[in-house]
Amino acid sequence: MDTVVKGSKRPVVLERAKQLMLEDSISKADWCRITGYSEGQFYRWLRAATNTTHIATAEQAINCCESLGWSPTYLYFGIGPPRLADFNNGELATGIDLAAENNRLLKELLALQKQT
Repeated sequence: MDTVVKGSKRPVVLERAKQLMLEDSISKADWCRITGYSEGQFYRWLRAATNTTHIATAEQAINCCESLGWSPTYLYFGIGPPRLADFNNGELATGIDLAAENNRLLKELLALQKQT
């Protein structure tokens, strides 16, 4: 699974978010109003993010997805439909399993990072 756009440092998840914004005709002002996050956060997360210091936390990303009706599984893994309304129960279960596995891996990485 690619994590960055080919030929760029930009994370794939941000490109998917930008594409959904275009498809849903969501402007910067709409995004801020719908998610409750500031314009500064919009720019840090969706416009200028090229490294991990500017990426939204998992909780913030999930809040955005929930507010916008987007699938976090699609944004992060490219799996399943892009919008929550398009999920069926089997796809939802797969997404929950993938999110749990991602959470487990992140905890392992953080534990390793603390050791160094």
